[in-house]
This record gives sequence, structure tokens and C-alpha cells, in this order.
Amino acid sequence: MRTNLKLFETQLFSMGTKNNEKLENFSKIVVEKDFSSREKILFALYEFGRLKRKDFIDFEKRLPYYVTKNTFDRHIRILIEKQLVLREYEGPIHIYSITFSGIMKLKRMLEKLNLDRYIMEMEEKKLIDLIEEKSEFIKKYIFDDDIILKFLELVNIIKSDNSRLSDLKPKLDFLILYLALNHPQLYPRYILSEEDFIKKYNIKKWELEYFLEKVIEEDIYYLNFYKISLSVKEKDMNLFFMKNSQVGIIVESTINSHLKNFIYLVLLEKIQYNLETHRQAYKQIVSTLIEDYNLFPEDLRDVLNHFLIEIERKTMFDLIEKKNFSQISFSKHFPIYLKLLTKLYRFEERKKQEYDIVLISGEDFDKNFIFLKIENDEPKLNSVFKEINKLRVNRNFAEAINKLEKIIEKYPNSYAFNQSIEILCLMEDDNAA
Repeated sequence: MRTNLKLFETQLFSMGTKNNEKLENFSKIVVEKDFSSREKILFALYEFGRLKRKDFIDFEKRLPYYVTKNTFDRHIRILIEKQLVLREYEGPIHIYSITFSGIMKLKRMLEKLNLDRYIMEMEEKKLIDLIEEKSEFIKKYIFDDDIILKFLELVNIIKSDNSRLSDLKPKLDFLILYLALNHPQLYPRYILSEEDFIKKYNIKKWELEYFLEKVIEEDIYYLNFYKISLSVKEKDMNLFFMKNSQVGIIVESTINSHLKNFIYLVLLEKIQYNLETHRQAYKQIVSTLIEDYNLFPEDLRDVLNHFLIEIERKTMFDLIEKKNFSQISFSKHFPIYLKLLTKLYRFEERKKQEYDIVLISGEDFDKNFIFLKIENDEPKLNSVFKEINKLRVNRNFAEAINKLEKIIEKYPNSYAFNQSIEILCLMEDDNAA
């Protein structure tokens, strides 16, 4: 009994000593590098894990990351808005933790301050602690080094102390393993359908569905997962990777680089824009990812093409539905973006009060086009829009588009933008017919 008590006291002393060392190192770095209050808050959440508001504003303790109430409230709001910090509720108490995006942001900041060695040491310590914590699970259930690395990357971020996953705590490691197994870099060596995974690891269906809903769909950790859907042996499968992971960064930069070149070539009239050249650009992106970077296996070529189309649809719908037109450079990129958008308004189920549904009939087809209901907010343009509407009724689409482009170059007008999409859809189907 005395031996156990002595051991317990030794462990407590050791923990206290380590914590004091961390506080001293934290204070030294913050002072020497002249951290701002916002940087100090972010750094504290990285170093000391989940913290309460009281931990930051406690004047009596005045820990090295102390800030005043007003300062904390102002900066934590901005950090949350930027998805660098996650706020959870435990009753009336707010608990804050750093997100994966926050860690990436902090690392870039520390690198600029020539703290690369410190970052490596901290990451090494955290990794050692994590491996020790998960060693039993890894030995029992994971037998491939690549899966272990994917698992450790995820388990370091997706933690059971998130209040929205507390009910899943006993099964959380298994649920994280599902994401690690179903990674495009491990396909086709490893992939499991939801049904097979549930049977193999004795997981309840609702547990996996709830986990995926929170982590993938609601993105409670701000991990921005991409999901690639495919069918293998008549079973629906999904592959997952994070936008800010090494794979995600390469994928996004490749997409951006190819599409930027494609847009410039169209604007320079080196190539003609149409659906075929648009899709050819996507095929080139997929070829680069598979053949040049060896990022994905050849088996995923067709699936990746579809994946890029889904990204396009989601991106453009977000752009339109949030009415965030400021992201588009109307004068330079407007024509090409309009043409990209025309493909997004077909066969979508929408609420009638929010959208106009226009039926276009041809000799052998009926097509539904769905357009946002946007009202003209520029009264001085009423007469111009009446003239454009006459041109549209008379199917003089080219002249109508020219007038709308001039309006948009002068006024980034949402109504004009939407009208142009509608007319381009009609033009495209005129050509198809």
C-alpha cells in the first residue's frame, strides 16, 4: 500500500514538473518572439490542449497565456470564425481546442519565427505519447504500416473529449480506423463497405452513421474531408481524405493550376470552350494525379473524373446560393465562369418559393432548368432589363448576353448574373437541338 502511494506521489510530482517546464518554455517563446494576444491564445491551445475561458482570464493565477476578458472574447471570436479554434459546451462552461487548420496555421507562423526545431521536438513528444496511448489497439487490429500512419494522423485530431462524440467513446478508435482504411492511397489493397466494416468490428450501424454525419457531413472538427464514392463488386464504397492533408493539398493545387491554364487559354482564344474541352481539362487533371504524381491507382481514373465534376457542382452551388459574387472577377473571368455554371442548374430538386422552374420543350425532349429567384436591386436598370427580356423572348440570345455582360462589368449585379446563366442554358439547348 505504501509502495503504491509512493509511486502515485512520484507520478504527480513528475507531471507537475513537466507542466511547469512547458509553462516556462511557453512564456519564454511568447516574450522573446513578441506574440500577439491572438497568437498567444492559439499557441496555448496547441501546447496545453483543451482550455476553459477561465484559464485564460484568471487574473489571480496569471498564467503565461493570461489575457483580459475583452481581449480574449474579441480574439477567440475571430479564431472560431476562421475555423482555427473549436468551441464546445459542457453545461454552462465553454471549452476551447485548436483545430487541424489551427495547427497548420500555427506551424507556418512558428516556422517564420525560426522555431522549426521546437515544432519538431513538440511533434515528436506528442507522437510518442500518442503511440503509447494507442499501442494496444494498434497491435491488436492494425497490421500495415501505411494504415497505422493514417490512423495516427486522424486519432491525433478526432478525440473523444468532443461533447458531440462522447456517446461513441468506447468505439471511437474503430470508427477512426474506418476512415484510415478507406483512403484512396490504400485502394485497392484495403477498402471496406460500411456493411462489411460493421460486421468485422462489431460496430452498430447507427454508430458509424452518426460518426460520419458529425465528422464528414457536419465537419465538427473543420477537417474538410473529400469523399470519393464508387462501387466495388456491386457494393457501395467511399474513400476519404482531408483537404489539408498532403494528398488534399496536392489535389487542390493540381486542380487550380490546370483550371487556371484552361481559363487563360479560352480567354486568349487558343482553344474553344465547350463541354468537351471542359471535360478534357478534367481528364488532364486526373492523368497528372495518377501518372505524374502516382497519387491514385489507375483503377480510380473514371471515379476521379466524376469526383471532379462533383467538386465543381458543389463549389459553384455554394457560390451562387450564398450569393458570394465578390469571389468572381467579372471583367476578366466572367464569361468562362458563366459557362461553367450553366451545367449546374439541371434536374435539381429545389423549393419552389426559392427557385423558378422553367420547362424547356424540344422535338424529342423536355428539360427542367432551375434558377435562383433573385430580384433586381438596381431600379435605374429596370428599363435595360425590360429590353433584355424582349431580346430573350425573341430568342436573340447573343445580343441579350452582350448587354448583360456590360451591366456586370459596370455593376456586379446578382440579378444580371442570374439572367445570363438562364440565357446561356437556353442557348446551349438551342445548339443541342
